[in-house]
Amino acid sequence: LRRSLADWTILSPATFESSSGIEYEAKPAGSFLALGQAPDKDTTTFAAKLPMDSATALQLDVLSDESLPQNGPGRADNGTLHLSKIVVRVKGEPVKIASAEADFNQHGWIIAHAIDANPDSAWGIHPQEGQTHRAFFVFEKPLEGMKGDEIRVELHQLHGRKHLIGRPRLTLTNLPEPSFVESVSLQIKEILSINPQKRSEGQKHALAFYFAKVVNEREMASLGAQNKVYAVASQFALSLIHI
Repeated sequence: LRRSLADWTILSPATFESSSGIEYEAKPAGSFLALGQAPDKDTTTFAAKLPMDSATALQLDVLSDESLPQNGPGRADNGTLHLSKIVVRVKGEPVKIASAEADFNQHGWIIAHAIDANPDSAWGIHPQEGQTHRAFFVFEKPLEGMKGDEIRVELHQLHGRKHLIGRPRLTLTNLPEPSFVESVSLQIKEILSINPQKRSEGQKHALAFYFAKVVNEREMASLGAQNKVYAVASQFALSLIHI
């Protein structure tokens, strides 16, 4: 898990420009928390130096936070968000994005809408508010920019009604064949960074559950295709059938 997460580098330090004057607070691990009253719409541009040569993909994490409505990750009253469009520029030139993926798509508001040409479409996460989510964008070809060149990432949020991202984080990779990393790994990474002696009971349980799930999925996959599936239970309501 540590090795897979190490393939991604946070775009930090970064500066930002907000079309509606939103102020952001830099948070640990490279995220930015939106402050103050949320406007209806906004386009925020994050600028940083490329941390590597020939980047191949970008990840956008939208993190939950206690300061956001319903813990976010959006700034709407119910904690939701809509990303109308994402634009990446290197040395001022737009970068073509070949494909997009997300850990969750609201019905009718899928991640592919963030890279289409329709300003009225967007990516959404309802009804999974209150949780961290992740979007993944693969470039059509490796970036021509080299380490140290400027990269700018524009987050267009044009739906209205405060459907804005409350706490974004951006990461890059230059893996030749980048693959999506589930957002749950982001939470587990934060727990792994804490000294085991100082982890809370909740963090210990989350870590144990994550790895139990990984082991279970691995063992289930090793079984191969089954003609029949059997299940047993020790707790059930008694039902009497008279013949």
